[in-house]
Amino acid sequence: IYYFAEHNFNVYIIDWPGMGRSGFVPYKKINGLFFAKALKNFINQVKGKIIVMGHSMSAPIVWKLPDLLEDNKISKIIALAPGEMGNIQTEPIYEQKSEQLYKINFGPVNYTLDISKPYIPTDDYINKKLIGNSKQFPINSLDLYKASIHATNSNLIFERFNIQKSQLKIDDIKKYKDIDILVVTGTHDNDHPRDKDKKI
Repeated sequence: IYYFAEHNFNVYIIDWPGMGRSGFVPYKKINGLFFAKALKNFINQVKGKIIVMGHSMSAPIVWKLPDLLEDNKISKIIALAPGEMGNIQTEPIYEQKSEQLYKINFGPVNYTLDISKPYIPTDDYINKKLIGNSKQFPINSLDLYKASIHATNSNLIFERFNIQKSQLKIDDIKKYKDIDILVVTGTHDNDHPRDKDKKI
């Protein structure tokens, strides 16, 4: 972000709905499409063409934006270790324990997801998914890192897993033909092997 600002780009960092400075949003109302529409409204206020960057579970929201924008204001998409669009993402192995409780096998972690309340990352999730086998993470800073992680709306996690094929999908691929797209994949993210990100 600092790099772009230092090179005279106007940079906007957007908070997730109901988090940070975005104000109150009813919990059940928050999902990927809600966020994509809010982002679309924001983009329509920005003058000129824009570059959109999405990372991990925010990437499917970015993939959806050209579908929603009437005038294609997006010139480029940068996707960092991105979540897949629902068109190509497979549904995970999961067991529905009750109306609200799911046991999910996704990547290197087994998840318990209660969609009635925010998802709070477990130590297993932090160690296997967020840190993985990274050579860059200073393991002696683990407690500091854990303290920086916030709970996430479970509806967004539900979609990220593509449970019940709920992930956002691209409807009109023709809207993407004039957009330059860069997919950046890491070497130490267990959820993003090169072949998986190449499929995007």
